[in-house]
Amino acid sequence: MSSNRPPPLSLDDPNVKLVDAGPQSPIVILLGWVNCKMKHLNNYVDTVYNPLGFTSLALKVPDVNHWVPSKMRLWSERLLVLIEDLGLQSKDRPLILQTFSGNSIAYSHLADLYSHDQRYSASLQNIKGQVFDSSGIHTISVLAAYDALTKEGKWNAISKWLLWLSLKILQCVLVDEVKLNREFQRRMKDNKIRVPTLLFYTPNDDLIPEIAIDRLIEQLKQHGVSVKANRWEDSQHVRHLKTHKEEYKAAVGELVKETCRPKAKL
Repeated sequence: MSSNRPPPLSLDDPNVKLVDAGPQSPIVILLGWVNCKMKHLNNYVDTVYNPLGFTSLALKVPDVNHWVPSKMRLWSERLLVLIEDLGLQSKDRPLILQTFSGNSIAYSHLADLYSHDQRYSASLQNIKGQVFDSSGIHTISVLAAYDALTKEGKWNAISKWLLWLSLKILQCVLVDEVKLNREFQRRMKDNKIRVPTLLFYTPNDDLIPEIAIDRLIEQLKQHGVSVKANRWEDSQHVRHLKTHKEEYKAAVGELVKETCRPKAKL
């Protein structure tokens, strides 16, 4: 890899966690949702991927990255450097990407690097499948950020008001939402990660509208991608594993069977 690469993300960072299942195991990269905690991602690692024999790299993307494209781009490249340094880019180790909620923004930068940067494009062939959980093509907005950040945790009226004020100041001073969305849409349209794809979603999602998932499905199919979607009426945003545990595990198992034989435990 080129010597001008940035430093890798650090495994000492509490927002980065590696669970190594051995040098021959398949790999899953989990891009957690805004305001998630590592214990939430651990549930996917322990419940879904460990039993299938996967090495897991779980990540909490810094929230500020969503508003500063240069930071998100640099973070995404540092992730790819970490994957390279850990030896996770071997052609003999199939890789699955799983993206939650608004971190389709991070996914879009990874896809752009894999698709169009010659330093990383050789590793594109290692990606064998991808999963979108409550995630799709959607707009970046102050309102969505506010909803995502205050959805969990204890926020009193004053702290919510201060958060909203901070986001509005950020929007007015630094953020061009139209430009951010235009560039995001371009990266997703030019995405060359065209591998079997699994989606989990609900029409009752209060952050990601169903029409955004429908657009993503249509865009993937236009590129000839095999798409399987699990749509649950009685679920909520990033709560599908909790409400439909066995169906969720079975769907991921089928994707793994299709894409990661014989490396996975099936």
